[in-house]
Amino acid sequence: MRQPETLNVRAVVGDLEIAEQLRLAMASLQSVNLEVLVGPLEQHVSKLIGLPSNHVLLLEVNFSNYWELNIVHNLVAQIGDDTAIVLTGKRPHLGDMRRMLRIGVFDYLPQPFLRRDIRNLVRQAQRHFLERAGPPAARVFSFVKASGGAGATTLAIEAAIAVHATSNFAPDNCVCLADLDVYHGNISTYLDLGEDLDVGALIGSLGRLDAALVRSMTTQHADGLDVLALSASSFGLDEAAMARALTRLVGELRGAYEHVVFDLPSLYSEWVAEALSQSDVVYVVTQPSRPALLRTRSLVATLSQVIGPGTRLQLVLNRARAKASLRREAEKVLGESVDYVVPSDWSLAREASDRGLPVSQLRPNSGIQSAVRDMMEQNLRSAVTTSAS
Repeated sequence: MRQPETLNVRAVVGDLEIAEQLRLAMASLQSVNLEVLVGPLEQHVSKLIGLPSNHVLLLEVNFSNYWELNIVHNLVAQIGDDTAIVLTGKRPHLGDMRRMLRIGVFDYLPQPFLRRDIRNLVRQAQRHFLERAGPPAARVFSFVKASGGAGATTLAIEAAIAVHATSNFAPDNCVCLADLDVYHGNISTYLDLGEDLDVGALIGSLGRLDAALVRSMTTQHADGLDVLALSASSFGLDEAAMARALTRLVGELRGAYEHVVFDLPSLYSEWVAEALSQSDVVYVVTQPSRPALLRTRSLVATLSQVIGPGTRLQLVLNRARAKASLRREAEKVLGESVDYVVPSDWSLAREASDRGLPVSQLRPNSGIQSAVRDMMEQNLRSAVTTSAS
């Protein structure tokens, strides 16, 4: 899940002693930037307006002073919900505090300052700003192939594990690996996860489908990532209903996780189109045989017409033998540059799928794992650079 951003707190207190108490109470909180202004509230009003969003104003007030309460009232009206106003001071009468909360004051912090109260306040404020920001937009990486046998599923599994391993986010509900190849998907088999989720059950839950329900449908793998494997096993499924359910699922997954890795079928469909449109990067996986390369060239031409300008299309040459000219030969057939090359290790990939283990678990730091890890780290760094600019 998303981690709260650093909270910026600007405090106005009446004297240096209270300011020092506040600094000491907040000293151990690494997620808080504290600035303390000392003096009467009316003296610092101009410094409390026009702050960036996700700020907390901690204001010491005299609850029996009408003029100070009027200043608070005016600040609430001018600032709006992007800044949370918290009051502190001698304990107010219940009626005074109710009036303040009713006009939009976020909370009250009692004195003397206790670290427990400070921590609770910080958590509540961070949660408030996260909820206002709405559901997070996940980074989405999709793996697609022109035909079966290209090794895309193995690469999708290793990509999800690599993203999870390099992520700075909390381990739970951070990365989801989703198999949307509902007719021929193999992720649950490759990872020995048991039976897939029947698409019919997804269709029946469509009316109450949300991020929490989506997470409950997944299976957590030993590597810490959530896996969602779907299968159209029910006889007589309504194709239109299935398309609606899977399309809706794609959107919910983006709200439930920080990163989503899709393993997509080669058959183009409505939900595949939705997954592609939501993707930050689409990896087109091929292997160095002329028929595979020709089918991939046709697929790339189709995808180039479908994906939006915000999606990067990248070619991955999988199962590449140690031959210096192989990449050039593949690029000549494709008519496109190959972005990444994954070395061939057929026996390792076969053993991993037979044993229901990821390649990275069976043989850490293999050529396959190293190539996929470098590929994903490069795109994650690119994502950070893009968001920063």
